Amino acid sequence: MVPDRLAVEGETLEAALRDAREQLGVQGSHEMGYEFDRDHFRKGADTVRIYAWLKEENTVGAVRDAMAFVHGFLEHFGVDDGDVQIQEEDGKTVLSLTVGDLGNLLIGRDGKNLAALQHILTKALIHRGHEAKIVLDIEDYRARREDKLRDQARSAIERAQRGRETVEVGPMNSYERRIVHLEVRKVDGVDSRSVGRGQFKTLEIFPSSGD
Repeated sequence: MVPDRLAVEGETLEAALRDAREQLGVQGSHEMGYEFDRDHFRKGADTVRIYAWLKEENTVGAVRDAMAFVHGFLEHFGVDDGDVQIQEEDGKTVLSLTVGDLGNLLIGRDGKNLAALQHILTKALIHRGHEAKIVLDIEDYRARREDKLRDQARSAIERAQRGRETVEVGPMNSYERRIVHLEVRKVDGVDSRSVGRGQFKTLEIFPSSGD
């Protein structure tokens, strides 16, 4: 019987993933989830240690269909050498694309093309009966954007606390607003709310009442 969660170590991430696939009895990384053993790194180890587990069948099917969607639109753009990696981040399955010079076009200004592709992918998966959310990223744009949003949130929080005033951030889509809301929740004495209509709204950060 395969355990729910395996600890696997390798000289590289790929070696650890390959060993995990063999132990779990799966053919592809999309059939399993994994996360790094961060304590292993903190102790100065020169190997990679991960925890790996089997994904639920509905998630596996969603990833399979999402991969087909991604390869389909890459083929439409004439990309035959693009790389697609499946990653697990904070409980989310992320399809991370590396497509070279085409990256800026697919991302678009302020990530609007990427957001549109994400919307189409989500609708396509729902149409196929999948409940699992698959996040699409291109050239690590989301990761870079999240870091920038967290920096903006921390700056706005400091301004709201220092000036006892409401500070606006945005406009942002729902995904970006969630990043900022979560950052605000880490700090006592401040709160946040979304204002406006449509997909892109402004987020207000303000001192909590009674603080």
